[in-house]
Amino acid sequence: MRPRWIVLGIAAVLLAAWAGHSLLSSPPAPVYVVEAVPLQQTVVATGRVEGPARIEIGSTLLGVAVQVLVDDGDLVEPGQPLLRLRADEAEAALAQAQAGEAQAQARLRQIDQVDLPAAREALVQARLRAAQAKRDFERAEQLAAEGFQARAEAEARREALELAQSQLRGAQLQLAGLEADGAVRRNAEAALRQAQAAVRQAQARLRDTVLEAPVAGTIIQRRVEPGDVVNPGEPLLILSQAGPTKLVVQLDERNLARVALDQPALASADAFPDQRFQARVSRIGPAVDAARGTVEVELAVAEPPPYLRPDMTVSVDIVTARRERALVVPRAALRVSDGETWLLLERGGERVRQPVTIGLQGEQRVEIVHGVEAGDRVLLPQEIVREALPSQMWGDG
Repeated sequence: MRPRWIVLGIAAVLLAAWAGHSLLSSPPAPVYVVEAVPLQQTVVATGRVEGPARIEIGSTLLGVAVQVLVDDGDLVEPGQPLLRLRADEAEAALAQAQAGEAQAQARLRQIDQVDLPAAREALVQARLRAAQAKRDFERAEQLAAEGFQARAEAEARREALELAQSQLRGAQLQLAGLEADGAVRRNAEAALRQAQAAVRQAQARLRDTVLEAPVAGTIIQRRVEPGDVVNPGEPLLILSQAGPTKLVVQLDERNLARVALDQPALASADAFPDQRFQARVSRIGPAVDAARGTVEVELAVAEPPPYLRPDMTVSVDIVTARRERALVVPRAALRVSDGETWLLLERGGERVRQPVTIGLQGEQRVEIVHGVEAGDRVLLPQEIVREALPSQMWGDG
């Protein structure tokens, strides 16, 4: 029996020596020393670039495109021609309307230069005839009363007087109709206005054969080629209006409480990920998209980079808070168990579980507002940490 106990004792000594060697030769746990540094908290969202407005440009006429004067990406100014339609019918309609206007103007000139003077002269003559007929009737009536002339002659003079007076009234009515407030002149003026309206309508139709840029902007889509039949209301060109560029992103509703108007942000287009530019929160949507659980947020870009294009995909980091001196630890150092967040500290040669309260959360570092002080040594997760004895982890001695 004795040799057996001796063998067991030697094995125990060798095992203890091997264990001690293993502990001494194992690499030390990585340590992070807590310090106060600037820290900012961001919220990440993705979305697209939008201009002030997207304008669909179409024709009000049914026609055939003969010239397309712009292409995708072209910058245009207000009033710049973009597209021309076949215009021969519109030109013929304008010529016909202009002829009608000229005819109406000629009718008014005829009234002023011919009809009105002739009517005035006719009235003068009618008055003279009526006055002469009255004198002839009165003389015939007197002679008939004295017996020097037959009664039939007096009756004939009466009829001549009535005819002259009727002609006088007709001349007066004709002159009244030709003067400023007369019906004939009013009708002629109405005909002129109608002809002028027809000219304006024909001119507008002719203008509609040329599509112009309503505002300054960029052509982002061309949907028409020369020879295409154009239907009224069909979008032919898409114009992105020039003006302040904005980013429209979809924010996870869980981050809504952190975001506020006028917060700064850094953005980058997916096509140019290394080139970041400044933006600022300008609008927060009033509703949550129930299907996606997101809120629409708009960001204004004061100085957009030249490569930025409408509908580009962008990533945005919105700075929701910043601290100039924050006690921070790497995010990887945080541990959570039993509903408690804690760090593994090295204090007095022992490893201590320290509950902490976190504050701002950066991309890689987290602020600790309670539980640590500057200079504390935080052990980062490694295999050696997971192999530590329970008494070492809890600091129980």
